[in-house]
Amino acid sequence: MQKRKLPRMSTNQTKLLTRPAAADRLASCLRVVDEQIANGNLPIVRIGRSVRISEAALEEFIEARTVRVRPPDLRKRVWKRPVIEQRSPA
Repeated sequence: MQKRKLPRMSTNQTKLLTRPAAADRLASCLRVVDEQIANGNLPIVRIGRSVRISEAALEEFIEARTVRVRPPDLRKRVWKRPVIEQRSPA
């Protein structure tokens, strides 16, 4: 009987995470990870009945949802002093 050659794993392959480990990385609960998987936003790898998420896919997921916030330009802001109406003596 001949031995079957297995493909070599290259060093650039990413690590596979469990769903709870992915939830820890996202600082969220397992339910959020499951919802993102169900919506197709977070790709998975199936190994038998096990579900794994690659680190690369998780990083892409985070990058796609990262929002860059620019601080407001305070020079353009116009500060107006509130007008206080004075009553005329009756």
